[in-house]
Amino acid sequence: MLFRLIALALSFAVPFANAASEERLTLSGSTSVTYLIDVLSEHYEKETGDIVEVQGTGSSAGILAVTKGISELGMSSRYLKSTEIMPDLETHVIAYDGLTLVVHPENPVKSLTSEQIAKIYRGNITNWNQVGGDDREIAVVSRELASGSRYSFETFMGLTRVYKGEQVSDVSPSLLVVNANSMVKTLVSNNIHAVGIFQPVRLNRQ
Repeated sequence: MLFRLIALALSFAVPFANAASEERLTLSGSTSVTYLIDVLSEHYEKETGDIVEVQGTGSSAGILAVTKGISELGMSSRYLKSTEIMPDLETHVIAYDGLTLVVHPENPVKSLTSEQIAKIYRGNITNWNQVGGDDREIAVVSRELASGSRYSFETFMGLTRVYKGEQVSDVSPSLLVVNANSMVKTLVSNNIHAVGIFQPVRLNRQ
């Protein structure tokens, strides 16, 4: 079941001293972007004979890997933060993705307002009966802090606050945090009382 769509950018972080001519090319970062890059890398390997290694480590980790010289390309499902922008780093938007709030198909709740979604993620709404559903505790699933999808969702929904000059997450500490989109899908599809954020392009009847 889909509740809300959020547009976000899928991008590459690339150092100016590009290593694309090497025999092995390492890309790391957003697990959302890896689905696209896995397909593109197959074509690249066939055309060039080079080896492409794709690592789904999360947007923040991918950007850091490029700045540290660990990866040639970093994949991100969000724009760079001001603290990540460097003179020897450039970004290229390669596509736009979306995020949607998903629940189990048998969940009787058919719609939620933006305010209700925000309250669920902050922990102000904890039971489905508070939004017209069954008397069951809401199992809120979230990606890890390094996830670009989580960052984009929380920024769009106003689920952040400023702490010591930095924008930080402002959601309930009791969220069930997982480190892959596939885990979000598995948990929500197997728990009628769960809710999570996912990319609509990879949803199915589960």
